[in-house]
Amino acid sequence: MHRTTWVSIVSWAFIIVCGLGSVFEFMANVTLHFIGPEMSLIMQVPLPANASWFTTFVVTHLKLIAAINLVIFIVSFVTSIALLLRKNWARRFFIWLMMLGVAWNLASLFSLVTRYITRVTNSPVAHAQASFDSETNAVLFAVCLCIVFTWIAIRLSRPQLDEEFQKEP
Repeated sequence: MHRTTWVSIVSWAFIIVCGLGSVFEFMANVTLHFIGPEMSLIMQVPLPANASWFTTFVVTHLKLIAAINLVIFIVSFVTSIALLLRKNWARRFFIWLMMLGVAWNLASLFSLVTRYITRVTNSPVAHAQASFDSETNAVLFAVCLCIVFTWIAIRLSRPQLDEEFQKEP
């Protein structure tokens, strides 16, 4: 049976990223849950009036999002290993995970664009100052991730890979 190099490269890339991400998210969860009162003081600072719904949601649910991210990284790590071993369930799950990543990045992209439009509408001078700031970088990053995740999902969906992956009974 022929093993596609592309699947191996994607698997190893996600094994490394998800392994490191799991360690980082574990440390973030420990920090968020054990600093407790000190962190609550930081999170009680009022958000700016023009904060988007997405920013408000993330800030108010930071512990929950960190816990969900940890679970996603661990599940992705295990799935990446199974993808390397050419398990068909891992391929299907990985496609779903890539689409979840696209949805998350589209939501953050919508939030960033909404915030930018609000800022430019409220202050025409800000438009001249917003040449290539962090929001622009975040938009480019979200768009690139959407493109890459969609490309990976499409490539993994190809029928040519069916014979490469083990069929579960």
